[in-house]
Amino acid sequence: MIEALDIAAMTSIDAQAVSRSSLDGLMDPIVKLAAENLMGLSGPDFGLVPEKLRTGMKAVHHRLNGELRTLFELLTVYDDLIVCRVVANEYPWRKSELTHYEHLRLAWSQFTRLSSNFDRQMNEVIQHHREALELFSSDFELPDSSERSDRSDLGRTAVDCRNKAVDRWCEVAPEMRGATFVADMRVASKWPDTLPPFIQYYDEARDELVREIDAKIATVGPAITGFLVSYRAGLLDMIERYNAMIKNFQHLHRP
Repeated sequence: MIEALDIAAMTSIDAQAVSRSSLDGLMDPIVKLAAENLMGLSGPDFGLVPEKLRTGMKAVHHRLNGELRTLFELLTVYDDLIVCRVVANEYPWRKSELTHYEHLRLAWSQFTRLSSNFDRQMNEVIQHHREALELFSSDFELPDSSERSDRSDLGRTAVDCRNKAVDRWCEVAPEMRGATFVADMRVASKWPDTLPPFIQYYDEARDELVREIDAKIATVGPAITGFLVSYRAGLLDMIERYNAMIKNFQHLHRP
């Protein structure tokens, strides 16, 4: 199973700094090694590879490149969640370009998209790693298949939690005692910024949204770090072996 860093005793800011620093340290040797043949703007010249081996080499390149790409996408999700928290926490918008509704809707939409991306990409990075290891017939341990089902459970949990107030605040207007709704106020984007029921409603939605973002950040950083701690050695070994094969083919075709 993927390990998680112990960040319970840290504040959210400290957890972000430590987790991001750990991620950078774990990724640096991978990036340095992958830069040789896997991270160029164009792929390697497989014309140098004997025809009977070409399909297999392309498959290895595709799997390793896919794993690296997904790892970078996961790091981007982590960074974007921190930005999303800043946007949500800056409510209400100081300028007049955005209404209270538009500001919170923007942050909420970004958060739900990033949460979905994280669940999908964690499944993908495990699958890419598994397929690459199978191609290399490596001795390194395959990720437990239960990890993928665990990630699927995260997705199902996210669906089950759609009834949380943070997810329905923009769909159901707060009750207004002694007041009658006009037709436009049934549409969330038409809600006013100044009436007391809405002011309180927005404040509560912002507070809950920030809590949800903090909880997700505290999950995403350790999950990525746990994957790297568990499987970085295998990934580095495969990249080294891939680089060695490319160098051998280049040496054989050297004039």
